[in-house]
Amino acid sequence: MQLKDFQLKSFDAKTASDTMWQHIIDITETMYREKAPHDPLPPQDLLRQQLEHLAAHPQFDLEISLLYRSEKEDPIGLLMIGFAKSGSPDYDNQEHMVFNDIYVVEPQRRQGIGTMLLKHTVSLCQAKS
Repeated sequence: MQLKDFQLKSFDAKTASDTMWQHIIDITETMYREKAPHDPLPPQDLLRQQLEHLAAHPQFDLEISLLYRSEKEDPIGLLMIGFAKSGSPDYDNQEHMVFNDIYVVEPQRRQGIGTMLLKHTVSLCQAKS
């Protein structure tokens, strides 16, 4: 299984279409349901505000991508990776600091998709250094 067999679409909070926003919110809600099944879901407008805030964070460059098997389907995965920005506090000691979140929807797990996304994350990190 290789990344070229899928479509990895970048998500930009400033320019994303309504469909792309709905996909990111849907997959985020799915993650919330799994992590805290007894808690109520946050309102969709709050999820959107949180993503917009993260995307505009002054100390990190955030890359968000959705993974699709084809254009006609819903996303099957999510990749978020953040890199410390030059000029952020303590950048000299943390320039390689990265945070990462990989998520694959339940029916698509155990097929190597998460591993593929992790390998892609490593390549992005190597390209930044």
